[in-house]
Amino acid sequence: ARLVDLRSRAHEEWTRRTYPTRTHGAYVTRFVYRRNVMPVVPGEEYDGLAYVPVSTPSRPL
Repeated sequence: ARLVDLRSRAHEEWTRRTYPTRTHGAYVTRFVYRRNVMPVVPGEEYDGLAYVPVSTPSRPL
């Protein structure tokens, strides 16, 4: 996994721009997935980002 601290000045230029970001929960249809976006400034909304290249499906307990 890779972690990025968005509070760091090293990423300040990138974190202060506005980007279209998908906004949906755990279940979403393909039609809604591609069209449901809102403008987000990452440095204002998040403390950090994590990239996980491989994961496994969740399972009921």
